[in-house]
Amino acid sequence: MSRRLAASLILASAFLAAVFAVDLHPPLRAWLDSVLEGAAPERPAPTRAPEASAMDAGRAAAAPVAATPPEPAAPASATLVTEGQLEPAANPAPAPAMPALDAAPAVAVVAAPGGASSSEPAPDRSPPAPPPGLAVEATGERATHLRWERASDDVGVTGYEVVRDGKVIASGPELETAEDGLPPLARVCYEVVALDAAGNRSRPCEAACVTLPDRTPPTPPTSVAARPTSETSVALAWSGATDAGGIASYEVVRAGTVAATTASSETADEGLEASRTYCWTVRARDPSGNVSADSPQACATTPDRTPPTSPPRLAAGPGGSTRVAFAWDPATDNVGVDRYEVFRGGRLVARTGATKRGGVEDGLVPSTEYCYTVVALDRAGNRSVPAGPACASTVEPGVPSGPTTLQASARSASVVVLSWDSSPDPGMVYAVYWDGNRRIGATPRTEYTVAGLKAGERRCFRVAAVDGSGNESPRTIETCAAAQPSPPAGAGGP
Repeated sequence: MSRRLAASLILASAFLAAVFAVDLHPPLRAWLDSVLEGAAPERPAPTRAPEASAMDAGRAAAAPVAATPPEPAAPASATLVTEGQLEPAANPAPAPAMPALDAAPAVAVVAAPGGASSSEPAPDRSPPAPPPGLAVEATGERATHLRWERASDDVGVTGYEVVRDGKVIASGPELETAEDGLPPLARVCYEVVALDAAGNRSRPCEAACVTLPDRTPPTPPTSVAARPTSETSVALAWSGATDAGGIASYEVVRAGTVAATTASSETADEGLEASRTYCWTVRARDPSGNVSADSPQACATTPDRTPPTSPPRLAAGPGGSTRVAFAWDPATDNVGVDRYEVFRGGRLVARTGATKRGGVEDGLVPSTEYCYTVVALDRAGNRSVPAGPACASTVEPGVPSGPTTLQASARSASVVVLSWDSSPDPGMVYAVYWDGNRRIGATPRTEYTVAGLKAGERRCFRVAAVDGSGNESPRTIETCAAAQPSPPAGAGGP
């Protein structure tokens, strides 16, 4: 390489250092110096004082920035030359090999304020990719758990931010998090943003949502009240229950069974029986199916406003010269007959229980007619329409007094047993009649067995007292009974 080329390169480097604050690559600069020093001939020193060349000025300006070691001082015999003074040497020394320029380190050389230069890595302006695979699940009625996969970045992800409703609720390097204290039944949605070390933020990932469950039952209803509205219906009302998700329905429970279901805080239970006491509880159900505890119990008794039927077949007959007997068949009632009352001329003369359907009035006047009516009553005090009147006359004095009450009961398919009260007169024998005036037997006792009947055969009976002289008292009021029916064919006994 000629000295002319070396000098040109040195001048170019000085220009770059002075104007752009850029120095040559240090190995290249050292090579150029070695070429120039080895090729310059020795000349006498100039008579004028040396001046700083443009190349020296360029080196001085670039010295604070370039990280190259200071150059060694020129030998005492060296002479500052310009490009025009350079001449070929008689025997020039071979120039050193030019260093490879691609061996320079890969750094950016930039101009700094004040003419200095600095070497820095290129800035990271690329954001991470959005985190993939976000999944959320409810772990309770107020809590959620989130997890996602690692995001990618050209340098590296340093952390994540979890966002709900536009607010960051969690941050950190982990790939999962949890949130608590949420309202039950709320629908919550989350997004996750990735961050790198340079502060670049990714776009939010696709949102993941979940609806929190409701596992808390409603409060029990309170202030349950029951009010009868008829013999078969009771109105029920209560104070409503409370629940975070609302109340879907109420269940009205009677005797362990759901009697009614309603969305309101009142209902009616119908199809009940009169004169019975019923009790209810109420429980609330929310939209998630949670059921409250039972309310306190409320009870009510349905009224009985239906009177019994009028007693059928009221009859009266003389029981002697001072007595009159009366009897009737049982009345019916929706709840049950409780008692009977017998009246004569509007005056109560007898009161019997539900199972005794007859009686006698004594102390009457002989040979006098008396008329009676009977009323049936139930436990609620409802009164039937009076039955009767039924009339009978006392007999003349001297006629024996007879039985006043006759009962007949079937004992088998062929036997009916009769029983009656005794005559107040001593030493009586009792004659038994059926079908009006047909006498079928006599006995000194107050009981008689009628045998030989056909299965299911019905007969009506009367009894009279007979004294030792053959005088007969008035006969009892007729009483009927049927033998028991035969068992069905093929039915065996025990």
